[in-house]
Amino acid sequence: MAQRDGERDTNVAVVGASPRPLSSVLGEEIVAETIGSFVDYLENAIAVYERDGTLVGEIQAGNDYCRLLVSAAGGNGSGGTTTADCRRAGSKAALAAMRSGAPAESLCPGGFLLYAVPVFSEEKIIIGACVAAVSETPGDPEILEAAAARYGVRPRDLERAAAASFHKPAYLYEAGRSHVERLAKTLARLYGAAREKEAVISRQLTSVAAIAGLYDRLRRSEARYREIYDGAADWIYTLSDEGTILGCNRAMAEALGHDRGDIVGRRIYEFVYRADRERDRAAIEETSQQGASVFQAERRFVARGGKVFTMEIHARSVRDGSDARARWQVVARDVTEKKEAQRQLNLMATAIDNSRDGVVISDLDGDIVFINRAGASLLGGSVGEILGRHFGSFWSSGNPAGLKEAILRETMEGGWEGQLAYRRLDGEEIAVHASSALVTGDDGKPAAMVGMFHDISEEQRMTREILRRNRELAVINAVSTTSARSFDLETILQEGIESVVRTMNYDAGVIYLKEEGSDRLTCRAHYGIPEESLVSLADSDHAYAGAVTCRDEPVFIEDAGGEWFESVAGVPVVAKGRYLGVLSLFTFGPHRFDRLEQSLLVTVAGTIGVAVDNARLFADVARAKNEWETTFDAMTNGVSIHDRDFNIVRANRALAEMLGTTTEELVGRKCYQVFHGRSEPIPGCPHRKACSSGRNASLVWYEQRLEKTLDITADPLFDGDGRVSGTVHDTRDITEEERLREQLSRSERIRSLGEMAGGVAHDFNNYLTVILGNAQWLLSQEPGDGERADSLRTIERAATDAAETVRRIQEFTRVRTVRSFHTVDINEVVSDAVEVTRPRWRDQAEARGA
Repeated sequence: MAQRDGERDTNVAVVGASPRPLSSVLGEEIVAETIGSFVDYLENAIAVYERDGTLVGEIQAGNDYCRLLVSAAGGNGSGGTTTADCRRAGSKAALAAMRSGAPAESLCPGGFLLYAVPVFSEEKIIIGACVAAVSETPGDPEILEAAAARYGVRPRDLERAAAASFHKPAYLYEAGRSHVERLAKTLARLYGAAREKEAVISRQLTSVAAIAGLYDRLRRSEARYREIYDGAADWIYTLSDEGTILGCNRAMAEALGHDRGDIVGRRIYEFVYRADRERDRAAIEETSQQGASVFQAERRFVARGGKVFTMEIHARSVRDGSDARARWQVVARDVTEKKEAQRQLNLMATAIDNSRDGVVISDLDGDIVFINRAGASLLGGSVGEILGRHFGSFWSSGNPAGLKEAILRETMEGGWEGQLAYRRLDGEEIAVHASSALVTGDDGKPAAMVGMFHDISEEQRMTREILRRNRELAVINAVSTTSARSFDLETILQEGIESVVRTMNYDAGVIYLKEEGSDRLTCRAHYGIPEESLVSLADSDHAYAGAVTCRDEPVFIEDAGGEWFESVAGVPVVAKGRYLGVLSLFTFGPHRFDRLEQSLLVTVAGTIGVAVDNARLFADVARAKNEWETTFDAMTNGVSIHDRDFNIVRANRALAEMLGTTTEELVGRKCYQVFHGRSEPIPGCPHRKACSSGRNASLVWYEQRLEKTLDITADPLFDGDGRVSGTVHDTRDITEEERLREQLSRSERIRSLGEMAGGVAHDFNNYLTVILGNAQWLLSQEPGDGERADSLRTIERAATDAAETVRRIQEFTRVRTVRSFHTVDINEVVSDAVEVTRPRWRDQAEARGA
């Protein structure tokens, strides 16, 4: 192959001072190690020759160089093409390159292609040559024939030679050329370093330590060069224009979890994250179409275990002499952690920029280098207006002396936190809660100061308001507690004025109340008044008290100049719009009554007014309650109040006496238990009827247990929603009324019977008169004492007795008169009875057959 256009250096001294051989300067061991450093990424055989064509060293990725050439030429070392033939072909190619001073190509026996590159010293003198066995096997038959004609061999021999080179594809030609050129440059650098080392040794023969150091540096330089490829943390790999991986370093293989043999020859898209594949392919194609030589991008790769790497890719295209793109040299750096850190940094920056707190960073001189939007707004400007200003320009003169120095000192020692005041750009001062900390650099030295602050002006205002409210509530609570403990007006007034004076830090106080029926004020309670001034308290013509009475509004005098007080406040005591009196509070020294305090005193006076009104109302209620209870207990009927569940809520004394118990024992018990001694309501219970119907119900019930007849009436009670909440029972003991009513009924029956008996007796007398008259007439016509006469006399006696009976009946129905008794013959009475009843018992005996 002819040398490339533009590649020959016209300054190369082909003829010149004969340089020392490579092997003598570097040593065969160093030459062998240098060639061996290419074994991990070497695709083809390579050899190094001296200036005179002598072979210095050779290697082919673990196989003997000569054996490869012999195998490629079809020989076996015993006949045909020999190892010596191959070495001579390599020496010939090396000499051709050294004579031309440019890379040269030749075909070794068997059709194997040799590529030779001269090695130059620093003085541009050729000192040797590097030869690589490469293949060039195009797939197109026409190109194959052209190549065979070019080297003077048959196409079949050229294919066989390529097949013998471990079936390497066509792109290995470029890879082999690249490696042999790099080897030539490496040997040149090592040669120059060795010569320099010899010069140094010659100049410093007496310095053994210096010699050892130079040699050690040389060895380290050699080691660094050997590690430059596989020791790199970045991925280094070569791609074809179609995206096929031509080679890669150890870092890439280990990161992807594959052997290099598994990676080389595969498409790079197989390792790219699925979502990035099409984008990566399109980007490479677009770069190729545009003819660009540099490609930069960010891609995600997936390792065998599923781990995803974010890589920052820098690719450079390598072109051959025909200007056709052949491959891409790619360096990829793992930026996964960098991207995550960037993401976290962006999140932090977003959080800071959107924070409601101000964040500011200044240098050690106090000049602001960063501030977020919230901080700029708090300082009354935009970010652009704040940056570059000294932070001291926002310092308020109202801050305590020495605070700035203390903040700086504590910040340098670790940090500071507290409250201070800032002056905004518009001059307004704001209260802030701030904190500061020190930022150190990589060297551990202070680099900047960072601070955070937020406006607490509203918080302080709210705090003052809360304190005022707490003070107000404390005073109101003290007064309310006093009024809650007692409903005695005098107690409320005295404890109330004491609570107000002590809680609000006054020196003395008085409560005046208006007398009933007039506007005159009377001192009803006082506290803290000097003993000698108590007499004047009864005088309601004080200027402040009169003003309050006349105007019915508060009076606050800060320089009253009284005999024993300096400032006084007079506030009307009002309840439900009614003026009740005046609350007066005194201080012995000057005192300023601000608006908040005046408002608080009006509220306190109103609370006292409510307490006074409640105390008076309680007294009225208590009086009404006593009157109601007296009336309730004075009622003769038994009265009780029951809830819906039959529980007795209230009972008067009359009911307790009626049931034989006390009112205390009745309250809380079931009505059917105490009234009837039952475990459930009685049939027709009036309470149940009244609760269900909402109308009154009554029942007359004889309670055998009490031996009393009770007349019970239940009237419903309604709550605010119109629902029945219970009943009121009116219970009357009508036992005596029932007895008198029964007695009267019996009397009426007797009287009616008497009237009936009188009428019957009158009629019966008429009948007896006829019987007796006829019996006597018959007896007067019957002579003697015969049986007939006896029967007539019996009839006569019976009629006479009947007439007597009728007479007694008549006397029973009339007013009785006193009659005298007379002696009777008992035998005669019995005989008459037998004769009178004879017909009855004789007829009954005959009927029975006796």
